[in-house]
Amino acid sequence: MDAVADNAAHYWGLAVSPFSSLCDARWFYQSATHEEAVSRLMYTADERRRLAVLTGGRGLGKSLILHVFGQSLARIGADVCHLSLAGRDRDEFAWQLACELKLAVATNTPGRELWARIQDHLEGRRAIHAPLVLLCDDLGVAGASLAGVERLLRAEELSRAVTFVLAGRPGDLHSSLLDLADVRVTLEPLALRETHEYVQQLLSAAGAERTIFQHEALDELHELSGGVPREINRVAELALLAGCLEQLDSLSDQVVRAAAIEARVELASRASRYAASA
Repeated sequence: MDAVADNAAHYWGLAVSPFSSLCDARWFYQSATHEEAVSRLMYTADERRRLAVLTGGRGLGKSLILHVFGQSLARIGADVCHLSLAGRDRDEFAWQLACELKLAVATNTPGRELWARIQDHLEGRRAIHAPLVLLCDDLGVAGASLAGVERLLRAEELSRAVTFVLAGRPGDLHSSLLDLADVRVTLEPLALRETHEYVQQLLSAAGAERTIFQHEALDELHELSGGVPREINRVAELALLAGCLEQLDSLSDQVVRAAAIEARVELASRASRYAASA
């Protein structure tokens, strides 16, 4: 698919397809909701608060915001750890965190010792001016690793030593942890105007020098995607490919509708294959 997408991008005069990338700051569009999210997360880090929770539905850009936020923190000298909670138990999370913190631990270090080393290290950071921010993604599939996060969050001696940012869908975090949150940020879908701006910004960043999506096509893209960036990307990518195959000069609302139907069929097929292999 990458080669096909590259061919379609070349047809439209683009250096690369901006809709096929995932966590790449080049394609970050700062909508009103995204701008507020980054601003409030930066406040959390600057004030060395304990916990910020970033929530939003599938495809709204939580992982990309964590990536962009992490880059912003690094530029001001903060220490940043990117952590995935997906499918890890408590000790596996401890090992991942120890590696991110660059602690010298052996591969066979027992879980209890790992946690003790981590806690000692974090306590020692209270005297360090530069903040330490732990960006924890994949909250919805955290499993037992969330218990490790909660252990550190409830350690009073770590207050102002480390800031946690947890990202997930609404409902992924139970109320006992939500009660610890200093800041809560909820992402919303893009408005119609923002969808237009989002697509045009990505195309311009990829080198577009002419109109590719007609105005009505962008209206249709917003309607069919609900303003969800991941869905916009999926349909826009297929529309670019269809336009390339048909040798079109620009993309109409009819092309976008056909691409949306293809995207739904593709997703249904994936879901069917997954269910069959489970």
